[in-house]
This record gives sequence, structure tokens and C-alpha cells, in this order.
Amino acid sequence: MLSINLDSMDKRLLGEAVAARDRYIDTQRDADTARAEYHYAIRRLHASGGSMREIAGALGLSHQRVHQIVEESGARRKGLLRRRAGGGSLERPEPDERPVTRAFGRMAGDASEAMTLAQEEARSLGHHYIGTEHILLGLAGSRHGIAAQLLTGSGISPDQARAAVLQVIGRGKGEPPSGPLRLTPRAKKVLELARKQAKGDHSAHVRGEHLLAGLLGEGRGVAAQVLTRLGADPGRLRRQISMAGRSCTFCGRSGIEAASLVAGPGVYICERCTQDASQLIASPGSGHGAGPFGLVPPGDQETACSFCGKRRGGTADLVTARTAVICGECLTLCREIHAEQQGTPDT
Repeated sequence: MLSINLDSMDKRLLGEAVAARDRYIDTQRDADTARAEYHYAIRRLHASGGSMREIAGALGLSHQRVHQIVEESGARRKGLLRRRAGGGSLERPEPDERPVTRAFGRMAGDASEAMTLAQEEARSLGHHYIGTEHILLGLAGSRHGIAAQLLTGSGISPDQARAAVLQVIGRGKGEPPSGPLRLTPRAKKVLELARKQAKGDHSAHVRGEHLLAGLLGEGRGVAAQVLTRLGADPGRLRRQISMAGRSCTFCGRSGIEAASLVAGPGVYICERCTQDASQLIASPGSGHGAGPFGLVPPGDQETACSFCGKRRGGTADLVTARTAVICGECLTLCREIHAEQQGTPDT
């Protein structure tokens, strides 16, 4: 048996060797983190539309190397999909992970992209898990979907979100394990809330806005802290999520662009159109604030309000735009609803 006599070594040289070893370990860890971030940036360039040849030329790499880096991500995704499906000879997930596995199978394209990016974000930050913060980063970094538009509209960019995450929890230590990362309990709660939101919207698949609603509903994880730090208004985001996929019948503005929408029987009116139509009724000859609206001619007795069904003969004022019509009484009610939704007094 080999014995080591530490007393025979020069203590000063040993100290220098230990210090050099520690510097080497730190440098290696930094290099691993930098390499992960570099590869992630290359995959993002490719996902945004850049060809492998263009990326190779711009970064001074071979086309083969760029292809290898991009395919590494694809291989991980395929392995993740196989594990989610429970196929092949892969080990069956633990009981507490089965609901998560099923949830991935019911995700729309934008939500699936966000969760894939969430895992890549976790790895690039050196984290050994997927938490609410990584789901938020995945949503902010996705190229498609309503959630990404809502976050952008709230002034939250991927870089800002990532910087805020680092401020809250910092980078991880060591290399993340190979294979899919585990979800934290709070992240699992987000997925459960997202499924309930999708069900409430009569959607067969969980979409990105449902994940964002899940983050807002969970409300206590790192993602919630990051949203607060970046000045997001949770109430406003919830209203916008509820309006996702809808649009103003009178002007065509999407629910994302509008501050609020009031619903009628198969029609919607935004706060801007409510104001424009009200101003037209108040000052019919001025032409101010009419927007897309026009007054229904007094001789037209058949046109009815799209909201309450009253015809021109039964109401003094009717305004119309595109295929919808609204009366003065309904406009008064809509102004009150808009004011309540936006938390502002009705003026």
C-alpha cells in the first residue's frame, strides 16, 4: 500500500499547487459556462432564421461545427420527447413526475418552445433544475406566441429577465446533469395552473399564455419576484391573457393591443372605440373623435344595436363601424365597464 508523507513536501510549494488547482477549477467552470452560453447563442441564431453557413462565416467556425452544435440541441430534445412519451427502454418516470410528462404531450407549439428554452436557460445558468424563473425566461425568449408579445408589451426583454434572475438567485455551481432536468414543485404548480387555464378556455392544448397565467397564479416563485422587479402589472397581464385571441369588432385591434375589451353577443368593443363613438354621439357635427365610426341615418329603422338589439326607431343614437353597431345607452355602460377594468374613474 502506497503511503504519502505530507511532512516531506515543501509547504510553500504545496500551497502554491493548491492555489493553482483552485484557479484551474474555477477557470474550467467559467469555461464550461461560457461554452454553454456560446452554444445557446448559436442555436438561437439558427432558430431565428440564420443559416448554418452564414453563422459559420460570421463566427469563424466550420459549417460542420455549427451543424454539430445545433444538432446537439436537437438530440437532447428528441431524447426528452422520448422520455416524455415513456417509450423505448428508458426508465419510467417517478410517480410525482408523471403528471408533468403528460402535460408536455398536451402543449401547443409556443408552449413547447418555451419549455425547451426553459431547460436551455437553466443549463446556461448552471442550474440543476427547471424553476418558475426558467419558464419565464423561456416565454420571454420564444419567437412566437401571445405570452412573448405580452411580456414585450410590458417592457420585459429576455436580457432584462435573465439579468433579474441572476440578481435574485445567481448562477449555479458545477455542470448540470445530462438528460432532462427536474421541475421544482413550484414549476409543477405552474404547469397544473396552466392546464386549468387551458381547460377554462376550452383549449385542447396548453399555450404560452396559459403558462404565463400559471406563473401569475402561482405568484410566489422567483418568476413572480422577477416580474415585480421589472415593473410588470400582474392585474393588467391577467386581463390581457383573458382577452388573448379576441379583437375589437369595430376597429380590429387585438386583445393584446387593447387596454380592455367589453363583450356583447358575439362582438367586442375596445376602450378606444368606446371613447370615439361616445364623442361622435356627443358632438355629431364636429367630426372629432369619430375614429372608424359613422352615425346610422335617422331614416334607417331596421339597423339594431349589436349589444342590446334595439333598433334605430327605439333609440335616439346608433353608431356603426365595419359590421357592428352600438347605441348610446350601451356605450354609457361600456365606458363604466372599461373604467372598472382599468381601475380608472369614468370621465
